Amino acid sequence: MGNIKQILDFFKLPDSLSEAKIEGKIMLMDNFGEPIREDRKLAIQNFTFPTHNELLIAVFCLKGSASFRLNLREETVTSNQLFFILPQCIFEIRDVSNDFEGAVMLALPDELLISEDTMVDMSIRRYLNTQHTLSVKPENIDDFTNLYLMLKRALCDYENPFRNTVVKKYCQIIVFQAWNVFLRSQMSVVTTQSRKQEIFDLFIRAVEKNFIKERRIQFYADKLHLSAKYLSSVIKEVSGKFASDWVDEYVLLEAKALLKQPNITILQISDRLNFPNQSFFGRYFKHHTGYSPKEYKKL
Repeated sequence: MGNIKQILDFFKLPDSLSEAKIEGKIMLMDNFGEPIREDRKLAIQNFTFPTHNELLIAVFCLKGSASFRLNLREETVTSNQLFFILPQCIFEIRDVSNDFEGAVMLALPDELLISEDTMVDMSIRRYLNTQHTLSVKPENIDDFTNLYLMLKRALCDYENPFRNTVVKKYCQIIVFQAWNVFLRSQMSVVTTQSRKQEIFDLFIRAVEKNFIKERRIQFYADKLHLSAKYLSSVIKEVSGKFASDWVDEYVLLEAKALLKQPNITILQISDRLNFPNQSFFGRYFKHHTGYSPKEYKKL
């Protein structure tokens, strides 16, 4: 398992993890009614560091729970829930309960999120950019379980000349069924958001888009048409952290993920994160983490 690095794509996953797959496109893993396999437990341990995700990951939890850190936000999936990790996210696996039971689908985005309905596709993508968990009512659990098992059978039907097309259609059906569940749940929910919470959400989105080039709070205040002082007070009130803490956490998260990649030098990371020089980056990283970049790379 030592060949799993801190970029999650199909090239970093051992072939033995799944028998139900199309090489380089989609892979399924499940443990319905049985403990998690030892090789999969070892694989989980390799993603307890910040990891760049290049795939679309869907976790279907029937029992137990799993917790993640997704772009600095703590997320948990529990029984009767679907959980999605999008490409380009940085995630860490925090914990998987001993009684976890469910399934995981890993795929190139277009294998799961593409159909003939562009408007639906865009709606789903927008939702998954902000909300990662979907609760499934008990009466719908069997539907999702059966769809998953049919998808798995299609993946294992190597003699079928239409195998790839059938697999893609099942993926689309699962996504549309999930979207249908979401739309129905939204019909009975009226959400309200305070102005301060809205400012916090807009700030986080702006940081996610700009933190590599901009660490100045004034930059984000200008984007939101607020004073830096007011923005900082709102962020502190809503989140318990200063605005500068959030920016630093995003920078450090990216730095940690890059430092775990084997073929990128510390100088290249310093340049990519827009630091004046490698020495400045080293002092910044050690001040916040207690490790030099070189030390962290060896952990």
